[in-house]
Amino acid sequence: MEFTMRLLSAVLIAASLCGPALAGDAALNDLIWSGTNDQALQVMKNDPALITSVSGGYTPLHLASMVGNIEIAQFLLDNGADVNALDFEGYSPLVRAKANRNDDIVELLLAHGGKELRP
Repeated sequence: MEFTMRLLSAVLIAASLCGPALAGDAALNDLIWSGTNDQALQVMKNDPALITSVSGGYTPLHLASMVGNIEIAQFLLDNGADVNALDFEGYSPLVRAKANRNDDIVELLLAHGGKELRP
């Protein structure tokens, strides 16, 4: 019983510490999807760890690649995003950009060494 209580306490503490970070990731995702670039850029400048974060199975670069958000994609690449990161299904941002016919993003990713990685 004591072990169970300690384990439960540890889980609750970990969840409370991770909650704000997870909320930040979700908010960033919403900003990228909606094209609210000024706010998205400010959020990432305030918390650079979000540049390489994964939320909902995607990095911010995956999201920018899917929706064709060139300004965000350029910022991410200029600030350390992994051009060949894999999403939860095993696809790189280049594959996502091509699938969504975002040719300007495709060119940008290729110029930064992007590869078509798939499962």
